[in-house]
Amino acid sequence: MNPVGPRGVYDEAKRFQEAMTMAYHTYHGLETRIVRIFNTYGPRMRLNDGRVLPAFIGQALRGEDLTIFGDGSQTRSFCYVDDLVEGIYRLLLSEEARPVNVGNPDEISIADFAEEIIALTGTDQKVVYKALPTDDPKQRRPDIGRAQEVLGWEPKVDRAEGLGHHLPLLQGTIRRRLAEDRAQGFHDLQQMSGPGNDTLWFAHETAVLDEGCTIGAGSKIWHFSHIMPGAVLGEGCNVGQNVVISPEVVLGKNCKVQNNVSLYTGVTCGNDVSFWALPACSPM
Repeated sequence: MNPVGPRGVYDEAKRFQEAMTMAYHTYHGLETRIVRIFNTYGPRMRLNDGRVLPAFIGQALRGEDLTIFGDGSQTRSFCYVDDLVEGIYRLLLSEEARPVNVGNPDEISIADFAEEIIALTGTDQKVVYKALPTDDPKQRRPDIGRAQEVLGWEPKVDRAEGLGHHLPLLQGTIRRRLAEDRAQGFHDLQQMSGPGNDTLWFAHETAVLDEGCTIGAGSKIWHFSHIMPGAVLGEGCNVGQNVVISPEVVLGKNCKVQNNVSLYTGVTCGNDVSFWALPACSPM
């Protein structure tokens, strides 16, 4: 764990929570439980939560290439939500105060998982590779030995069965969302390079606006998208939901920036640009 890296706040926050919880249990005798939840999926999962499973399925069902960060050798494991709930419930009813890992130890590489999703969705997308983010975990595979020993718990739903339940739900969500946006005159955007036009764009689900691109007035940039340096946004654009706005980006007048947007120093703002619910670390 790198306490001063890009993921440092996230990693340290979890470590601190466990330390404080155990301190209250040890010193004050407070009854506590610590559950370490690993990658989980299932009904009501947000399509735009930034994790690899909904990202891959969303890209495949929208006819987009699947994006892998790094060489794809990093591994993940996926636990179906029914199994997770059962594990947490058993921990709650136990007397175990030590941390307990709850997840599925069935591990798969990201490259193999991308091919699995393409086969599952019956699509014909390519896989594209991009730079691996700093401190991105190489492996996420839970050791569930304590859960097995103390709780008598282990996951019952394998990945094939779980995805069989989950895929139709995401298909319905994607179709509904795209229909709503198109009805409003928006056009889907996953990658924009160079000058744009007056088209009303909806950039979403990890879209990338490359350096120097221009986005038409009134467009929406949403859901974990990344606006690269030098991009220019037209008047009245709406930016929100965990978007990253890089230095040297130009925001047109009356743009709205909201909901946990990471805004770097050096962004140029037109008149009456509004900001709401930004992270505490944002320079704005």
